[in-house]
Amino acid sequence: MASTLDFVGVVTALKAKGESNTSVLQLLGFQTENPVMDSLLPIDLAGVLSHNAANIHPGRLFMALRDSAGLDIFDVLRTVVPKVDGVDPPIVVLPQLGPLPLDEGLRDRINYLPPQLAAMAIDGLLNPPRQRDAALQDFAGGAVAAAIEGASKILVLTGAGISTSCGIPDFRSAGGVYSIVGDEFPELRDRPEKLFSIDYFKQNARPFFEFNTKMVNGLNSGTYRPSVCHRFIAELERRGKLLRQYTQNIDTLEKYAGVSRFIACHGSFATVSCTRSDVCGVAGQDADSVAEALAASTIPRCPKCQESPPPSLNKRATEATEATEGEGGEADADADAGAGPGRPDGAAAAEANVVCELFDQGVLKHDIVMFGEPLPKEFFANVQEDCSEADLVIVIGTSLQVGPVNRIIDLVKPDVPQILINREVVAPGHNFDSELLGDCDEVVHLSLIHI
Repeated sequence: MASTLDFVGVVTALKAKGESNTSVLQLLGFQTENPVMDSLLPIDLAGVLSHNAANIHPGRLFMALRDSAGLDIFDVLRTVVPKVDGVDPPIVVLPQLGPLPLDEGLRDRINYLPPQLAAMAIDGLLNPPRQRDAALQDFAGGAVAAAIEGASKILVLTGAGISTSCGIPDFRSAGGVYSIVGDEFPELRDRPEKLFSIDYFKQNARPFFEFNTKMVNGLNSGTYRPSVCHRFIAELERRGKLLRQYTQNIDTLEKYAGVSRFIACHGSFATVSCTRSDVCGVAGQDADSVAEALAASTIPRCPKCQESPPPSLNKRATEATEATEGEGGEADADADAGAGPGRPDGAAAAEANVVCELFDQGVLKHDIVMFGEPLPKEFFANVQEDCSEADLVIVIGTSLQVGPVNRIIDLVKPDVPQILINREVVAPGHNFDSELLGDCDEVVHLSLIHI
């Protein structure tokens, strides 16, 4: 849905303080040196901003009006809230507080509000929730089935919920991955997600491989098989209706179900790369090459790195330690860490880039995206075009808590119907046209019967 924020008011407030068109754009985060911009009338500049509202950070807009235009919170809100004929004073919708009239008598009270609350209200104007299609809420009447039948470019976004019936645990529920990690690795009990952090992996790769091996052996042995949801997506592709599936799962069960038009946003078990691929060049190899090692519950080593060991990433740390001992000697031994003349400080220690022996010597890790790593290039190469082409969105089995994949639903055109199939409502502030709550396989099975 298009922004409802009063950009004419924003431009007027900023230009009243002597800002040029170019500086207004720069205050709001746009980098431009186009001289044509400074020749635009205020109303035309407001149009430019309105067209690019999705790229404006609400906090940045709030600070521009507060710091550059010198407005208090009350006047910031009066500036951004659209003026509606017959509604005076204007009304702002504040998170947690609801509608609030911007009456002069409430100025002091509103000025005591946290700035974050005002920024959230601005965000609601910049990115208002899409309007639901009431007709699609009639599942029993066949509206959802009709939408699927009538669509030809369906974008499907999936998460762990489509694989739980296959025996693969999800992440956050009781008995899920994070719960299992906390039980098996006590040192990770408070922060089980660290097991999937690239920084933690570099320091201690063994726990990840222990957990990873169980998952991969389950796939290779046929213990995990595609679910009804996987087969539903394969059926959409067979009928020529699937534009693309974006899966957050790494289990590759889509492949076993016969789906080819999918992007594994967080990587997958399909290929492996060496942790020292920057030296040996071993990257993107078929995962079958490590199946035998994993079946024997051993960590697969890179054959190239075994044949020709790469230079140690820890060499600088060793050299720094030797330099410290050589320069400071015993006199330095009692000094505070980082205080001695030859001792590296915290920044130098970080620069030493210490990694564990396994990572350093080169092991073959499945190409799954860990926290702290970028998503595959394939995701960014396709997502914008796919979102512009989609004529129906189906979200299945995901809590939509991990970005940037959870932003896909916001990139699709607002008039494109969106259907949620999940155990619970997700994405607060987002209006799915139809929310089919319950066991994903059961809901999808009913959908298959209808179509």
